[in-house]
Amino acid sequence: MLCDALDVSRSGYYDYQKRPNKDKDIEELISYIYDQYEGVLGVRGIEMRLREDYCWKVNHKKVHRVMKKLELKAIIRKKRRYKNHRQKSGGMKYENLLKQDFYAENPMEKLVTDVTEFKVNHTTLYLSSILDLFNNEIISYQLSQENDIKLVEDTIHGAFKRIGTVHGAILHSDQGMQYRSNKYYELSKEYNFTPSMSRKGTCLDNASAEGFFSHFKAEAFHLFSFKTVKQAYKSVDEYIKYYNNQRYQKRLKSMSPAQYFNHYFNTAVA
Repeated sequence: MLCDALDVSRSGYYDYQKRPNKDKDIEELISYIYDQYEGVLGVRGIEMRLREDYCWKVNHKKVHRVMKKLELKAIIRKKRRYKNHRQKSGGMKYENLLKQDFYAENPMEKLVTDVTEFKVNHTTLYLSSILDLFNNEIISYQLSQENDIKLVEDTIHGAFKRIGTVHGAILHSDQGMQYRSNKYYELSKEYNFTPSMSRKGTCLDNASAEGFFSHFKAEAFHLFSFKTVKQAYKSVDEYIKYYNNQRYQKRLKSMSPAQYFNHYFNTAVA
């Protein structure tokens, strides 16, 4: 009689009886995933982990309600205030070939690079990276106490020695002095990549590179507060390994960069 009144099937009611602790189970699992990733994952991140790691399809609204009930809040990345710096004169300048089109159909088609800095005690460290826009993978990175052309040079060597020379690859950067140097021009000829540069004072032209650094600082640097330079080097290695292999991204069909890359080639072969 109650089933008829509530328009619920009898089989559905008995199925519910067999799973009386479903809500409790989902709360425990969400709490476990939240703790496992040190509070870094938000609603969408946990939703993807539930689906991909535990084969449990839960609507993001349900995840939001449970997190709110358990008072679980993801670490929020601070919004960056961009400043319009005056560009120093001199050096090479290149056309902006990306024009904020960050979609790449194939690997090594469009690459973005940048350098960020952060302090460990009284030491300033500089992280240089190259990201492939095809799958958002960090294909090369270097950490140094000097923000010089050698830092950028080593990053480029690391990328192209790993995957080989790819004719026509676009490598986009800002207008930093390293990217305007003669050495950078020589590297573009050595590895057959085409330099591209952001417009002056337009940080959004290199938003993908900036976005990775934002994730890194929110999910690693600010979260764990590196105490020594040695610890910083180790943590950078660990974070980029996690970012490439385990960090699911909605744009990549809820896969990590490495998984998306393998999926691409398996699909192509099939």
